[in-house]
Amino acid sequence: MSAKTDPTEPNWNNLLIAGAAYLLVLFGIITLNPFVGVVLFLFSSLVALATAAVFFLRRKVDVRKETKDQGLGARLRRRLTACQRQEDKFRDEADAIRVSIEELRNDLERSTTAPAEELERGEKVLKALKAEFDLRHTKALFFADCATRLKQLLARHQLNDNIARRQKELSTLRATNFDDEAAVEETHYHLEQDSIQIETVSELSKEVGDYFKTEQAEELRQRLEKLRTKILRPTQPSDKKKS
Repeated sequence: MSAKTDPTEPNWNNLLIAGAAYLLVLFGIITLNPFVGVVLFLFSSLVALATAAVFFLRRKVDVRKETKDQGLGARLRRRLTACQRQEDKFRDEADAIRVSIEELRNDLERSTTAPAEELERGEKVLKALKAEFDLRHTKALFFADCATRLKQLLARHQLNDNIARRQKELSTLRATNFDDEAAVEETHYHLEQDSIQIETVSELSKEVGDYFKTEQAEELRQRLEKLRTKILRPTQPSDKKKS
């Protein structure tokens, strides 16, 4: 039996043959027309490099996917599915055997006039079918218990995986606590400075307001009194002659 080849793998023998044939043709073109040959060689080199890059990137992605599929959680899920299939299989077989047992028992009960040898052979077959039924039933119970245990293991694996991810998240959050604390202290400092500045401005504004009320208001009143005096003062004759 020949080994199966991966359809995603290139056929290296065919590639080597095709490459050798291409090089022969390319050398012939270079001999006839060097410029065209060099351009064709550079173009084919770029195509080959791009193809190789795509192949290796795809191979890398496939390897990562395969590695991920081989994780503990994936293995548990595959085994759980296999156990459930086996359980269903043996339960179906047990049901089919039970139907055969009932049919054979009914035939034996109806065959009262059959020879003793046939009845004895029928009883042996019936006994063997019962043993197979018990065996299938036990197998089904075994795989049912395995499925239950795998479900428990899968739940524990998911719990541990979730705990690990949350611990990583917690470490990230804790790593930013020092930066957050520094930001809090800086904000608190600026708030205190702003409060002091606002209080200072408020006090200065209050003092300016009080000064205006006491000093400037009195000065303004005196100036207004002088104007009133000039306005109410009677005009002198000398002033009329001058006018």
